[in-house]
Amino acid sequence: MKKFLTAFLTAVLMFIAADASAQLHVGMGYTNSAENFKFEDLKSTSSYNGFFIGGGFDLHLYKGLSIDPGFYYSFLANGGKINFQEHMIEVPVDVKYGINLLSILKLFAYAGPTFQFQVGQKASSKELDVETTKSPKDISKFDVMLGGGVGVDVLGKIRVKFGYRYGLVNLNKTEIKDASIHRGQIRLGVAYLF
Repeated sequence: MKKFLTAFLTAVLMFIAADASAQLHVGMGYTNSAENFKFEDLKSTSSYNGFFIGGGFDLHLYKGLSIDPGFYYSFLANGGKINFQEHMIEVPVDVKYGINLLSILKLFAYAGPTFQFQVGQKASSKELDVETTKSPKDISKFDVMLGGGVGVDVLGKIRVKFGYRYGLVNLNKTEIKDASIHRGQIRLGVAYLF
């Protein structure tokens, strides 16, 4: 029985590997991040705009199914009395399924987690004459976001993606344990496929 199971698993892995190939891509885009604070009846939202740049690869598994891991740098900022800037490293691991339309278009949908690490920030205010690069101790520097979206590959060279993701980790690390801070992000990006 062990030999049969080993042979069967080996055949399955060889079948998957025979159809597997990777396609590299580099891209950039716009991101809008809404940070939602909630404590009892009090709710507030802060909005940040920015960009992301990075790359990844599509690991094609079977037919239209692929895994799309990546590595991105993201910058977010807001305006107002206090200017807040944030720098992050993001590692998405999306599962993607696509279908070919004609010979020049491929439509796809994707979903998966993104691991987000804050690597720096800056807060300043000309009105208040304040500037700091210290990270506040009451906000978590790590988040796991879950999201999805849709996209299209044109001529096998240009990719356009639109998606949304939501932070699963409560970013609140203050003494107010009942308060919660979560992020939601909308992203629009373009990439070049090699």
